[in-house]
Amino acid sequence: MPTTAQGSLFAAGSHTSWKAAVASDKRRGAKMRAYLCLLGSRGPVTDHEAAHALTLPLSSICSIRNGAMTAQLVTKAFETRMGPYGHENQVWDLTREGQAAVQVMRG
Repeated sequence: MPTTAQGSLFAAGSHTSWKAAVASDKRRGAKMRAYLCLLGSRGPVTDHEAAHALTLPLSSICSIRNGAMTAQLVTKAFETRMGPYGHENQVWDLTREGQAAVQVMRG
């Protein structure tokens, strides 16, 4: 599936889908910064924990995290935690590049 320069997915051959993806890129940047700062301040979190902390839908967190992984800012941590539905959930953490990005954002 094709992506915009910011990593948003859109349907191949659909100009409408591409326009929607480009429009979401503007909002996505602020959400990505919030997600990275959350990891920088709280340490490794599951997607459910991030969704709760940032008051965003789980689907948004998954999309943001996938974009951060593609940019090599986030990676799997070496643990899992029990999620709200009784299943083990992967924990995600900042890479060195992600830590550097958070430091830059904090000034």
